Amino acid sequence: MDDLEDLLYDDATVVWRVIKLKSIIKGIIGICCSKNIGEFGLGLLIDLPKPLDEYQEDDLKERAVAYDSDNEAPGQKIDRYKDDDNKEAYDTRYVISQMRLSQISLQQG
Repeated sequence: MDDLEDLLYDDATVVWRVIKLKSIIKGIIGICCSKNIGEFGLGLLIDLPKPLDEYQEDDLKERAVAYDSDNEAPGQKIDRYKDDDNKEAYDTRYVISQMRLSQISLQQG
Protein backbone atom coordinates (compact mmCIF):
# COMPACT_ATOMS: atom_id res chain seq x y z
CA MET A 1 0.00 0.00 0.00
CA ASP A 2 2.88 2.35 0.69
CA ASP A 3 4.13 1.90 -2.86
CA LEU A 4 0.77 3.07 -4.24
CA GLU A 5 0.72 6.11 -1.93
CA ASP A 6 4.29 6.98 -2.91
CA LEU A 7 3.43 6.63 -6.60
CA LEU A 8 0.34 8.86 -6.26
CA TYR A 9 2.29 11.44 -4.24
CA ASP A 10 5.08 11.48 -6.80
CA ASP A 11 2.59 11.89 -9.67
CA ALA A 12 0.81 14.73 -7.92
CA THR A 13 4.13 16.43 -7.18
CA VAL A 14 5.20 16.14 -10.81
CA VAL A 15 1.88 17.54 -12.04
CA TRP A 16 2.08 20.45 -9.58
CA ARG A 17 5.65 21.24 -10.63
CA VAL A 18 4.72 21.13 -14.32
CA ILE A 19 1.82 23.53 -13.71
CA LYS A 20 4.08 25.93 -11.77
CA LEU A 21 6.76 25.76 -14.48
CA LYS A 22 4.23 26.49 -17.23
CA SER A 23 2.89 29.44 -15.22
CA ILE A 24 6.38 30.86 -14.75
CA ILE A 25 7.18 30.46 -18.46
CA LYS A 26 3.85 32.11 -19.39
CA GLY A 27 4.58 34.99 -17.03
CA ILE A 28 8.07 35.52 -18.46
CA ILE A 29 6.74 35.45 -22.02
CA GLY A 30 4.02 37.91 -20.99
CA ILE A 31 6.57 40.30 -19.47
CA CYS A 32 9.21 40.04 -22.18
CA CYS A 33 7.42 39.28 -25.42
CA SER A 34 3.64 39.45 -25.64
CA LYS A 35 1.21 41.14 -23.27
CA ASN A 36 -1.63 39.13 -24.82
CA ILE A 37 -0.01 35.84 -23.83
CA GLY A 38 0.63 37.10 -20.31
CA GLU A 39 -2.99 38.22 -19.88
CA PHE A 40 -4.53 35.14 -21.51
CA GLY A 41 -6.91 33.45 -19.10
CA LEU A 42 -6.86 36.22 -16.50
CA GLY A 43 -10.37 37.22 -17.52
CA LEU A 44 -11.58 34.09 -15.76
CA LEU A 45 -10.26 35.44 -12.46
CA ILE A 46 -11.76 38.91 -12.78
CA ASP A 47 -15.35 39.12 -11.59
CA LEU A 48 -16.97 41.34 -14.21
CA PRO A 49 -20.75 41.54 -14.53
CA LYS A 50 -22.13 38.69 -16.60
CA PRO A 51 -24.37 39.45 -19.60
CA LEU A 52 -28.07 39.07 -18.97
CA ASP A 53 -30.06 36.43 -20.80
CA GLU A 54 -33.31 38.20 -19.91
CA TYR A 55 -34.54 41.09 -17.80
CA GLN A 56 -35.50 40.16 -14.24
CA GLU A 57 -38.56 42.42 -14.06
CA ASP A 58 -41.79 40.61 -14.83
CA ASP A 59 -43.06 43.26 -17.22
CA LEU A 60 -39.79 43.25 -19.21
CA LYS A 61 -39.04 39.50 -19.42
CA GLU A 62 -40.38 39.26 -22.98
CA ARG A 63 -38.15 42.08 -24.28
CA ALA A 64 -34.71 41.40 -25.69
CA VAL A 65 -31.87 42.64 -23.51
CA ALA A 66 -30.37 45.81 -25.01
CA TYR A 67 -26.62 46.34 -24.98
CA ASP A 68 -24.56 49.25 -26.27
CA SER A 69 -21.86 49.00 -28.97
CA ASP A 70 -19.22 47.68 -26.49
CA ASN A 71 -21.56 44.81 -25.53
CA GLU A 72 -22.18 46.39 -22.13
CA ALA A 73 -25.57 46.96 -20.57
CA PRO A 74 -26.78 50.56 -20.65
CA GLY A 75 -25.66 52.41 -17.55
CA GLN A 76 -22.92 49.90 -16.89
CA LYS A 77 -19.58 51.63 -17.33
CA ILE A 78 -16.38 49.69 -16.86
CA ASP A 79 -13.26 51.80 -17.25
CA ARG A 80 -10.62 49.89 -19.16
CA TYR A 81 -7.11 51.11 -19.80
CA LYS A 82 -5.86 50.95 -23.37
CA ASP A 83 -2.20 50.80 -24.40
CA ASP A 84 -2.25 54.19 -26.12
CA ASP A 85 -4.01 56.32 -23.48
CA ASN A 86 -2.74 58.19 -20.44
CA LYS A 87 -5.66 57.43 -18.13
CA GLU A 88 -3.72 54.91 -16.06
CA ALA A 89 -0.88 57.37 -15.37
CA TYR A 90 -3.40 60.14 -14.56
CA ASP A 91 -5.37 57.87 -12.23
CA THR A 92 -2.18 56.73 -10.50
CA ARG A 93 -1.05 60.32 -9.92
CA TYR A 94 -4.52 61.19 -8.59
CA VAL A 95 -4.56 58.28 -6.13
CA ILE A 96 -1.05 59.09 -4.89
CA SER A 97 -1.97 62.75 -4.39
CA GLN A 98 -5.09 61.77 -2.43
CA MET A 99 -3.04 59.42 -0.27
CA ARG A 100 -0.58 62.22 0.47
CA LEU A 101 -3.42 64.57 1.43
CA SER A 102 -4.86 61.89 3.68
CA GLN A 103 -1.49 61.31 5.32
CA ILE A 104 -1.04 65.06 5.91
CA SER A 105 -4.51 65.36 7.45
CA LEU A 106 -3.81 62.39 9.74
CA GLN A 107 -0.51 63.91 10.87
CA GLN A 108 -2.18 67.25 11.61
CA GLY A 109 -5.20 65.63 13.19
